Amino acid sequence: MATLATAPAAGANQTCRDSGNNHFFAGSTTGGNPFTFGAQATISNPDPNGGQLCTTGNPYKFSSVWVMIEAYDYAHGVSEGYVQAGYIRLPGFATPHFYSEYSSDGGNTFTRRSDVPIANKSSFGFKVQYDANAGVERMYTDGSLYASTPWSPVQIFNVPFTEEYLAETHDRGDDMFGTPGSHVSQTNEQVQGPSSWVNPPPGNHAYPFGWRYHDNLTSANSVDIWTDPMS
Repeated sequence: MATLATAPAAGANQTCRDSGNNHFFAGSTTGGNPFTFGAQATISNPDPNGGQLCTTGNPYKFSSVWVMIEAYDYAHGVSEGYVQAGYIRLPGFATPHFYSEYSSDGGNTFTRRSDVPIANKSSFGFKVQYDANAGVERMYTDGSLYASTPWSPVQIFNVPFTEEYLAETHDRGDDMFGTPGSHVSQTNEQVQGPSSWVNPPPGNHAYPFGWRYHDNLTSANSVDIWTDPMS
């Protein structure tokens, strides 16, 4: 499961955090589902130039929004691995790009693709889907196959998957996509079960983090995400 960064105390200096080890998240998750094999959602595109990045501190910055399944070991508080698809803005990107990412060791090493700028559209469909015939996870962006894992998650992971519909930044000064007046939304959230795609099970909830990064569960399978301006 995504690791929660600690919010600064009131009156703390709200500037770029000079560290790539503190991640900030907003969105929704069920927090564990033993029958999850994939996840999908429609993600809006409120601002094609969104995801403002820090300009000081650690050079590894990003703003992203995605659907993901993660093999999270709740008993020991560690991630075994994950598979995700969405869109991302990295340093050097004038606009966000479609991206995929997967890891078989909890993110210590990972494979990312982010070479296609997003289209000028109001929303996109993203999906992480288990292909039982091939025994791999497929990552789809805007309806097209974008990447596949070289391994079978069913075989290499020892714990059930959690489905997550989140946005992420690396630093305090990085903005998530969405503003107070124009939220980015994840709608039509669904989980790939053993035989079909279904709505997230009861327990889907907003991710518990505030400060500049906000989320609001607008229905059982939809969440809005936005970032307050720096003060």
